[in-house]
Amino acid sequence: MDVARAAAFAARFTAAFAAVVCVMALLWRMLPGDFPSPARCLAAGALASGMFAFVRGGQHVQAAALGMGAVSFHLAGLWYQGPLRALTAAGGNMVEAAGIAGAAMVFHLLAERGVHLGKALLTGPMVALAFAAAVPAAQVGAPSGDGTLRPLLVGGVIGLIVGESVSLGLEAGELGVRWLQARGRRAR
Repeated sequence: MDVARAAAFAARFTAAFAAVVCVMALLWRMLPGDFPSPARCLAAGALASGMFAFVRGGQHVQAAALGMGAVSFHLAGLWYQGPLRALTAAGGNMVEAAGIAGAAMVFHLLAERGVHLGKALLTGPMVALAFAAAVPAAQVGAPSGDGTLRPLLVGGVIGLIVGESVSLGLEAGELGVRWLQARGRRAR
């Protein structure tokens, strides 16, 4: 087992997920009262944090496995509502996981090219678009209580919260590591 790689993953995941929790704590009171529970943002934030941390560490297969694992758990969790509902919701989850993976790859490629700040300005909206795009597939077979626009907006807002906070947390964590490394070199 590569301890350094595992420690780097843990540090990246912690920085990204801590940002999700902090941003949610600050924003949740400002969102409408009928907004979905914070558990959906936390679950999506944990998935995105893990996928971003894996991709940033060069572990693309592990990131894909994490995304597909989340899709399969969602599929199994909704199977009691019938196969159509479970499969369409899993299709929506696949779109979300693919959007997170794409944003993580963009984040990684920008970081590899020396962009230290501002990656969240691009990757956050990418995740928001993926979450909004996943809504139509996830709504097939679901009870239709809302109109068509509200679920798209809710999905986009959740994606924006998750995408921006994961990206900002990871950027802050990596800047902190760079600062500590520079400080260590000066102390020698």
